[in-house]
Amino acid sequence: TLRGHGRIYIFEISCFGNLLVSSGGDKTIKVWDLKMGACLGTMRGHTKRVPTVCFGPEGRSLYSGSWDKTIRVWLSPGSWGEGWRHLTALNLKSAGIVADDIARLEQELQLGATWTKLSVCDNRLGDAGISSLHDAVQLSSSIEELDVSQTGMTSVGASKVANLLLPRDGAAPLRKLKMHGNDGVDFEGYTALGAGIRSAGCRLEEIELQDGSPVKVGEIRTLRVLDQDFFRDAE
Repeated sequence: TLRGHGRIYIFEISCFGNLLVSSGGDKTIKVWDLKMGACLGTMRGHTKRVPTVCFGPEGRSLYSGSWDKTIRVWLSPGSWGEGWRHLTALNLKSAGIVADDIARLEQELQLGATWTKLSVCDNRLGDAGISSLHDAVQLSSSIEELDVSQTGMTSVGASKVANLLLPRDGAAPLRKLKMHGNDGVDFEGYTALGAGIRSAGCRLEEIELQDGSPVKVGEIRTLRVLDQDFFRDAE
């Protein structure tokens, strides 16, 4: 069961591969991942009910028609369309982006994107890309969940991620962090991460260092990584 439009009835659904899009009487359009059973994001912009929505060619765009007498075109994240700034989450997992693409992500944040969740999982960004991502996320007042798993970072990149756990003026604090599958991160990187978690003002609630095994930060006493107690007394 997919729930998200509240008690307002759904007008139309359309499928493309593992994606489903729905529109409803609540004036919104939602994109769903059928494998995960989760909503990837909500697009807002119509001022009245949205009775029709469909995918465009190859699933790279969406078309919606509303009782507000407008038709809107929403481009996919891979096309970096303006309409997708209205998503609550940007999922770029396995999108083939590289370090140079992060500058465009930073531009989208400067133009008003308000994503609460951002995933760049399974993209070979390396430390350079993670450093650029750090600068981009610093601009955001909304991102609370970040997935940098399998991005090819080393301890240099992990230290940048750890810096995002510190309080930032006008920025939403990170509450969930995923960074599994980065084999280049060693003692130095995990030590920086542990220090960030222990810092005053850190609001992290959950961290995932092993795929599918999130850990509640408030329950951490000793989290062993590479047989070292990097997170001692991190509650």
